[in-house]
Formats: sequence, structure tokens, C-alpha cells
Amino acid sequence: MVGENRWRAPRIYSELLMLGFNDISEATVSRYLRKYQTKHPDKKKQQSWMTFLRNYRDVFSAMDFFIVPTIKFNILYAFFIIDHKRRIIRHFSITNHHLLSGSYSKSAMPSF
Repeated sequence: MVGENRWRAPRIYSELLMLGFNDISEATVSRYLRKYQTKHPDKKKQQSWMTFLRNYRDVFSAMDFFIVPTIKFNILYAFFIIDHKRRIIRHFSITNHHLLSGSYSKSAMPSF
């Protein structure tokens, strides 16, 4: 009722009284409404995903490690890091040995 109709505690309390639930108080209804509203914030006040990405794309970097099957059914392992501000590839490497690769050198990985 709160999410769909924007009802508050007095309205919900009066509706419950009309349905025959006489053993609860308005304070109880408002306490449960507070619990509901903390779990379900207002969608209009939340920032959308696209707005978040536009606001912070200058500081985002993405990385991916993936496999590339070749024509001869070999597997190549690729790793890259891209900077989203200018769409610049910061690091890229390919190897055929995923454990012995230089892809994970300390210079390639960012330090946190």
C-alpha cells in the first residue's frame, strides 16, 4: 500500500480498523512503515545507473581476462585494462600459458 498508493500510517491504520484489526495501534503501523521504507527507498530519489556512470566515468577503469580460441583449436589468454575517460587501452597482453603469463606483472596491475 505504501509503495503503490503512497499511503501513510494514519490511512493504513484506519483501513485496518475498518477490516476488523482492532488490536494494533497507529504507532505499530508507523514502526513497520519505517522498517519498510529503509528497505525500499524512494526510486525517484535514487540515482540511476546511467547517471552514476556519466558522473564517475572519468575515474573508472575496467579490466577483463578472457580466452580466445584459435583456428587450430588452441587457446590464447588475453588480459586488458581500459580507461573509460578517453577510452584508452592502458594495458593489453596475450599469452598461450595462463599460469606463466606476464599479464599479471606488478607494473600492469593497479595498486590499492
